[in-house]
Amino acid sequence: MCSRSRAGKARNLRLYLSDITQRSKGSSSTFFSTCVSLLTRMINTTPASVQLTEIKNELLSTAFASTDEVVVSWISRAGSFSPGSNTRATAVANGNSSMFGETFYHFFNTSIDSTKGISSFKITILRGGSASQIFSNGGVGYPIEDVALFLPHETIIASDGSISMSAAARIPFALPNAQNVTATISAPSPQLGTFSPTIIRSVVAFGKSGTRGLYTTYTATLSPVSNLRQTTLDLTAHGARIYRDEFRRITL
Repeated sequence: MCSRSRAGKARNLRLYLSDITQRSKGSSSTFFSTCVSLLTRMINTTPASVQLTEIKNELLSTAFASTDEVVVSWISRAGSFSPGSNTRATAVANGNSSMFGETFYHFFNTSIDSTKGISSFKITILRGGSASQIFSNGGVGYPIEDVALFLPHETIIASDGSISMSAAARIPFALPNAQNVTATISAPSPQLGTFSPTIIRSVVAFGKSGTRGLYTTYTATLSPVSNLRQTTLDLTAHGARIYRDEFRRITL
């Protein structure tokens, strides 16, 4: 039994091999430059409806000095501001260098009246002699939740590795059923074949433990976690609506 390829296929093959464009792509440099050009056009293509800003240079170092001060001002739960609703901190050098140059941190530790609470805050940088710079999220402030609160300072790790966690919910919104305060635990876990971990999620219910001023406190116990420093918690409280305190570290 004899067989041969169809003449039409042979003609197509000869035409393909004689095409100048295809022959030029046989060169590794031409093929590489063609791929770069194609991918560049794909990445740089922007829909006509998108309004682009002026090109900004990437800042490789900051202009902050150790004399700068940062002021945090906040708005109460009712939306009012008082002169006492702010705190300031001077810069503290971290002692390390990075690709961004020397880094300064500003640490804040202040008390907020629980009867007034907090709903949003803004940040003001005092540059010592020059104009101040205000970051206020477009004038509306950066929102912050004060109904449901996770309390990482009260996390206790027992000798067997179990973790005792604490949370608080403002009394007018907290319901007596302990199932109304829960937390979703997200813990990274290694997986075979890749450096990227998989995220294991579990839900823990909090039980009522007492009261502190305007807040009801809750506690829950979590089984030992192997990678605690990278484990996060999303707290949820069900009341007049759903209140959340998300992406919190379990321990500081």
